[in-house]
Amino acid sequence: VTIVNDCGMADYAVILDQYKTEDGFQKEILTDTGLENLYFSKLINTAKKVKDSAALLKVFYTLIDMTNLQIVLRAVLGDSNTNASGKVIEGGYMLSDRLLKEILVQKAGDVSSKIESSVFRGLADEILTSFEKDHNISIIDELIDKFKFKTISDTLSPVNMSPAVVIWYIFCKETELRNVRLILKATLDNIPSEAIRSYLVYSS
Repeated sequence: VTIVNDCGMADYAVILDQYKTEDGFQKEILTDTGLENLYFSKLINTAKKVKDSAALLKVFYTLIDMTNLQIVLRAVLGDSNTNASGKVIEGGYMLSDRLLKEILVQKAGDVSSKIESSVFRGLADEILTSFEKDHNISIIDELIDKFKFKTISDTLSPVNMSPAVVIWYIFCKETELRNVRLILKATLDNIPSEAIRSYLVYSS
C-alpha cells in the first residue's frame, strides 16, 4: 500500500488499505471491483478529452462489458458464491448492471438467452459449449481475451493519425508481453508448448 501511495496513486491505495491485515490482505480483495471501477473511470475521463474520443470510449466501454462477462461467467460456471464473486464494474456498453445481476442467478444453460446483444450472446454460447466439453474454467479467459483483441483491433487499427493508434500499439505490446509470460511460465513448469498454444493471442 505504501509503494502504491508513493507512486502517486493515492486513490488506489485507499481501496487497498481497506483490505490490509497484519499478514497481508483479506481474500475479499480478489472479488472486489473497486480498483477496476476506479481504473476504468480514469480511462474514460481521460478518453473524453482527446481527439477521436468516440472510438476510444467505445473500446473502453466494451472492455468493461467483457470484464463483467468474465466475472459473471466465472461465478455461474464455477458455482461460487455470487454475492462474493459477482460484483461487477459500472458503466458497461451493451451489458447493463440489471442484466448482469439477472445472469448471476441463472443456470449455465440459460445464460445466453438473457443476453440481448447478438455479439455477446455468440461469445457466451461459444464459452458455454467449450466449457461443457472438459469443464475447464480457464476457457472463459482464453476466449474472451481473443474476442477482446479482435474487437479492439477492428475499432482502433483503422483510425489513422490519432491517439487511438497509440492506444492500439500499446495494447498490441501488452498482448505480446502476456504471451511471453505465458510461454515462460509453461517452460518453467515443464508444460508442453501444445498445451498452451490455444491460450496465446496472435496479432495477425
